[in-house]
Amino acid sequence: MFADGRSVERAAFLEQLPHNPPATLEFSEFVVRVFGDTAVTWGRVRISGATLTVEQRFMCVWAQRLGVWQAVAAQVIPIFSNKILQ
Repeated sequence: MFADGRSVERAAFLEQLPHNPPATLEFSEFVVRVFGDTAVTWGRVRISGATLTVEQRFMCVWAQRLGVWQAVAAQVIPIFSNKILQ
């Protein structure tokens, strides 16, 4: 879901990322907390493409199911700055 309330499916989101040259992702301030079969991660991500750089804060909730960690919820908040958006 976007900050304005719009939701997007995974395939549609991936289509919006720059492909040529490919986008780069740079994570920082990354934190992981595990509570049994549940985990929470949060931090910052910078997505850089040929013409645009976006920085966001994120939080994801994970559940371990049959030995595999799966994301069950996520929130992404854009960070707006004249220095970030080109």
